[in-house]
Amino acid sequence: MTPEELDALTAHDDLEELFVSPRHLAGSRADGDEAIKPLLDAGWSHRYDDLGNVYVDSPCMRVRVAFTPEGEDIGLWHVTAATLPMHLPRWKMVADARVPVEAVAAFTTALAASVAADGEEFLVAPLGATPGWYPLSEAGWRERIDDALAEFVSPEGLAHLVCNRSPSSYAGEMSSGPHAWDLEIGGGRYRDHATFTSDTPAHLIAAFTTALADPTPVPRTRRELPKEYLRHLTATPAGHAPARANAAASRTTTNARAAPPVAAHPTGAVAAAPHRTTAKR
Repeated sequence: MTPEELDALTAHDDLEELFVSPRHLAGSRADGDEAIKPLLDAGWSHRYDDLGNVYVDSPCMRVRVAFTPEGEDIGLWHVTAATLPMHLPRWKMVADARVPVEAVAAFTTALAASVAADGEEFLVAPLGATPGWYPLSEAGWRERIDDALAEFVSPEGLAHLVCNRSPSSYAGEMSSGPHAWDLEIGGGRYRDHATFTSDTPAHLIAAFTTALADPTPVPRTRRELPKEYLRHLTATPAGHAPARANAAASRTTTNARAAPPVAAHPTGAVAAAPHRTTAKR
């Protein structure tokens, strides 16, 4: 899509909604409601700080999801899970502002279901869980594998999921990394990341990657679209495709469970949100 084609679709209206694909380059929404709602629907508690950041806690108080558009730490989304309340996290997920909210919502939906199962699925993946990389392989992302890393690259080459065979220590993974899983979207000046530490359950990562690679177009306003990716995007006016948004919601949270289990991969690893740049990572 060219800037001129975008102008024609939106009549220069920044709030005009479009259905856009591929979703991994579509940016995110101006709020985090889509990813927070599954948790609230499951009975999780929430609170706001004075800046408007949102903190959501599981009923067992072992899992926390933070949406921090006004936070000081790197990343817009922070998800942690601990073995016991008030203990150090067993695993952590962090996602930047332009990581598609649909992928984060698929992760939180699967997380809420795992907590509700009243077992340990939110800490350890169930037997036979879909590997986190599998949905990307199924979606045609290219694989690059060497002794240190396994990398999955989107068809246009602007998104990379790296599975690190030798992540850093626990302290390193909980801070700057390297992390066992690192999704990078973009190149040059602007890059957005989603990272998962070594012990993040595979089925939760698979829910995220399933949604990320889903070809169903997602709703975005003109203002929300990353301008540097325009030439890689296709868009349809929202009024022309009303059924597609519902299809996206129904597909992203179920496909990860539906994919057939396969053998472990040889990696061994395994409010308006401000945009974060590589300089802040």
